[in-house]
Amino acid sequence: MPEQYNRILIVDDDIALLNSLKDVLSHYKFNVDIASSVNIALKNVNQTQYSLIISDIEMPKKSGLELLKQLKEVMLVATPVILMTGHFEIDYAIEAISLGVDDFIKKPIESHIILKAINNILIKQSKKKIQDKTDPNIREINWILEFTAKDYLHQNIPEQIVNLIKTNIKMPLKTINELSVCLEETITNAFVHGTLCVPEKIRIKSHNEYRSFVDKQMKTEIAKQKVFVDICFKNNTIYVSVKDQGKGFDIKSYNLSGESLLNFTNATGRGLSLVNMLADKLSFEEDGTKVSIQKRIHEYS
Repeated sequence: MPEQYNRILIVDDDIALLNSLKDVLSHYKFNVDIASSVNIALKNVNQTQYSLIISDIEMPKKSGLELLKQLKEVMLVATPVILMTGHFEIDYAIEAISLGVDDFIKKPIESHIILKAINNILIKQSKKKIQDKTDPNIREINWILEFTAKDYLHQNIPEQIVNLIKTNIKMPLKTINELSVCLEETITNAFVHGTLCVPEKIRIKSHNEYRSFVDKQMKTEIAKQKVFVDICFKNNTIYVSVKDQGKGFDIKSYNLSGESLLNFTNATGRGLSLVNMLADKLSFEEDGTKVSIQKRIHEYS
């Protein structure tokens, strides 16, 4: 594993859990620091550059949400953050996503789930990033973008699209963070499930095994398949549809009721549930190859 991804900070008031997670991740060649409080964690962040921070939400004195807010809004740290929780609440998820959290893990921690979460971060962080300045004058947009599996493997497509949107549309940071999650989940779903057809047993294995499977898939006709992303902005609402050329899925098996759909016990299969929470509207085409979302911009900042 590349050296730049090796240093991780784990924050929890449970010393036994800290040592246990440190042992597990050290076995997989990560360099792990531990902190038993938010104050100690912030001191560590001031002294060390981390590739990833993993923190419990429920801690005495200062919570993981307070740590996340300090990192993202005060210190402006770009380091990815994963939050752990033993008692998941929807309000926690919404606030954390608005602050820019990268993932959640349900306690008790299972090694394959935390490794899956870290692998996801590793994949995202390894892709190309672009930065642009916002143009506040554009009020209506209609883009049709298309990407191949090769583009997905070598670029951070969701981040590029978010930056493209930020370049042309002024919106609050909260909306940007929520839209970013929606794009990440729908585009990843289109490529990983619809195009590359990566089975769950591969997705929860190591990054090297994941890439080995994908490399084999890229030597087939799959490499020619595309994902189409349509983006429309009008009347302060962003409309996004993501369509792949795969086999699709049975949309009747997916519950879009108002009930809580999130399940952070599993390492996979929760992406569209997150989108259903964060988007104002989520819908599927009949064959399951197209996902559409709407996101209203309620205010400018």
